[in-house]
Amino acid sequence: MNNYLENLTSFHYPFITIVIIWLAITIYASKYAKPNSWISKLGMSLGNKVGPKCATKLPIVRKPKNKDQAMFGGWNCKNCGIEIDKYGKEL
Repeated sequence: MNNYLENLTSFHYPFITIVIIWLAITIYASKYAKPNSWISKLGMSLGNKVGPKCATKLPIVRKPKNKDQAMFGGWNCKNCGIEIDKYGKEL
């Protein structure tokens, strides 16, 4: 039983380290990265978004139209049809 607990805790250290590094990168990417940089794709965008041209409110639950939207976020506006990134800017 004691050996099992030692193996279990040795598994948790790399996992916790990876989670902490991922959180740090995500927070940095969402707060401080330039919008057009490669690291900004890893960030989070919170809050409601509206279409930049028609001001239509975008849905919270989205259906991605392509693989970039599926991996990095974004919408297609139902009203005017433009592609919008996760920060609410036109692509």
